[in-house]
Amino acid sequence: MSTCCWCTPGGISTVDFLKLYASGTLSSEFQTADEDLCYCLECVAEYHKARDELPFLHEVLWELETRRLIIHFEKSMRAEIEDDDELYIVDNNGEAQLFDFTGQDFENKLRVPLLEILKYPYLLLHARVSEYLHVPRVTSVLLFQGL
Repeated sequence: MSTCCWCTPGGISTVDFLKLYASGTLSSEFQTADEDLCYCLECVAEYHKARDELPFLHEVLWELETRRLIIHFEKSMRAEIEDDDELYIVDNNGEAQLFDFTGQDFENKLRVPLLEILKYPYLLLHARVSEYLHVPRVTSVLLFQGL
């Protein structure tokens, strides 16, 4: 049974762990901490609770959050498909390859990041994050402002 860095009781507090995470001193645990935030909704909740207690780190954490989400979206969407199974969407903007966006595996990979973005819409203010969800920047700003 594996334990999560953010939601498993014991060890240092989540706030102290977040300070280490933001400082970049968690070399080997950094990837594990990121993975926990991509696959465990309880970790996301604990992370954001701790984040609220450390407003002086918001700028650094913003960079880490958006980098984590972008890397995870890119990794999840680079699904290998067979040459004879290539699918394309053709519209006025040309054609774009449609990757394997179906199946339980894809849902499992993106469920937590999508729920995090829905719960914390400020993440949509990052252009590349909103681009992966095809949310226009104006809509992102309106969502963030609660309009």
